[in-house]
Amino acid sequence: MGPENSTNMLFFTVLKVMVVYVLFIALSPGLPDITGSVVEDVQVEKTLNGIHGYLTMVKNHPSDYVLVTGSYAKEYEINYAEKISRHFGLRAVDEDDIETSSKLILIGNPNTNLLLDKFLKEPYFKNKAMISVAGDNLLIVIGDEGQTDKLADTVIEFNENRYKLSPDKVTFDFDGIKAYIIVAFVILVLLILLYLEKSREVNVSKAKELKEEYKLEALENYIRRYREEGHPEGQIRKWLIKYGYDAELIDIAIDGLKEK
Repeated sequence: MGPENSTNMLFFTVLKVMVVYVLFIALSPGLPDITGSVVEDVQVEKTLNGIHGYLTMVKNHPSDYVLVTGSYAKEYEINYAEKISRHFGLRAVDEDDIETSSKLILIGNPNTNLLLDKFLKEPYFKNKAMISVAGDNLLIVIGDEGQTDKLADTVIEFNENRYKLSPDKVTFDFDGIKAYIIVAFVILVLLILLYLEKSREVNVSKAKELKEEYKLEALENYIRRYREEGHPEGQIRKWLIKYGYDAELIDIAIDGLKEK
C-alpha cells in the first residue's frame, strides 16, 4: 500500500470516527437529538410521593380518577389521552363535561385545555413539557406533537420511570439550539478535514512537480553528455526508454536542450 493510499485511508477513518462520535452524542439519553425538538434538561422537585406515587394510586383505583382533554385539543393530544386512558382504565371526558375539580388528569396546554390555565401555578412556555402533581390533580403539559412523541411512554411506563417520576414535578426543556450546535460542529469538522485533504493533495502535487523537474534536469544532463560524445539523439532516446524513462519526458528534455 502506497503513502497516498495510506493517507486516504487515514482521512476516511478519522471522518468515520468523528461521525460516529457526533451521532453517539446526539442519541445519548438527555442529550440533543438533531432530528427535531430535543430534551435539553430535566428539572425536578422532589416530594415524598411524587408523580410515581400519584400514578400508582391511579393504577390501583382508576374509577376514582378522570382523564380530561381540552375543548380545543389537538389530534396528538387526544391520541395520547386515549392511550393513557386505555392503559389505566380511566374514563376520558372533555373539559366541558367534568363534574368535579379533584382527581383530574389534565392533558394539553393552556391554549388547548383551558382548565390547565386554572391549575398551572407558573407561566407556560411552549418549549417546555411538564408532568406535575397539583393537589389532587395531575397536569400533563405538552406544547406540540414532537414533545408528545418523546413523552409518550413516560406516564404509561411509570414503574420503569420510577426514579424520573419520583418528584412532584418534572420539567422537560425542549430546545433546538444544541441540535444546531451539533450540526454546526459536524460541518466544521468536515470542513477542517476537507481542508487538510486539499492541503495534502497540493503538497503531493508539488512534490510530484519537484520530482519531475529533478528527472528532467537529470535527463538533460544525460542527453547533453552523450550527444557531446557523438551519439545521435534517436539512439539516446531509445536507450532512455529502455532504461524506463517516460518517452514524453525525454522529448521535453530534448526540446529543452534545443532552446538553450
